[in-house]
Amino acid sequence: MFAHLKRILKLDRLRLRGMSGATDEFTLAAAVQNLRLLGKLSSQGPPTTGQVRPQSTKTLKLTH
Repeated sequence: MFAHLKRILKLDRLRLRGMSGATDEFTLAAAVQNLRLLGKLSSQGPPTTGQVRPQSTKTLKLTH
């Protein structure tokens, strides 16, 4: 993801100072990336019946 942010979104240098500034810039860049992906997926329309993946029958057991 970092390579994509640097290459496509031209995030090669942070413009805000400090840790909170860096956090804000990366949060904004991640939001932009998610919106671009959402736009790409929504423009494709719903999948046809041949493209739907079967549900997994495996369940994950969480332990502490």
